[in-house]
Amino acid sequence: MNVRRVALVYDDTVRWDTTGTYCRRALEKLVAVEHFLPQDLPKVPRAGFDLYLNVDDGLRYRFPGDLRPSAFWAIDTHLEFEWYRAKAADFDLVAAAQRDGARRLRDEGIPSPRWLPLACDPEVHRKHDVPKQYDVCFVGNLAPTTRPTDAAASSSATSGCWSWT
Repeated sequence: MNVRRVALVYDDTVRWDTTGTYCRRALEKLVAVEHFLPQDLPKVPRAGFDLYLNVDDGLRYRFPGDLRPSAFWAIDTHLEFEWYRAKAADFDLVAAAQRDGARRLRDEGIPSPRWLPLACDPEVHRKHDVPKQYDVCFVGNLAPTTRPTDAAASSSATSGCWSWT
């Protein structure tokens, strides 16, 4: 398949730093990319794209059957696997960021799921030349029942930086 033009579907309104954002940045160096939000799926042109790619954004929506050829990158198959199995059936190609998720999708009848682990964006995820200020730093997303201070309380660190969204 010669891919020159990709319709990329993911939500970036809940979190700008979703995996789709990083995929878009990388894909734009290789092919022409047009980004669509999930709520705009009915407006996505049914022709003119070589691939319709849906990058998992954590939201629940199904992919239209007339957007072909289609691919889905399932990120969180370790959460709500039954949902991911059902959604994966909508696509021609499926990849999973979790190796166990790819294996389980295959075991559940999804044809040829691939393991495509998460990576980093070298423009963002790199060593920054700044002085060390904290012993411990957590930056990320936590479940509502987990607090960064829980981790700090179990640590012997004398100082810390905690940020969560």
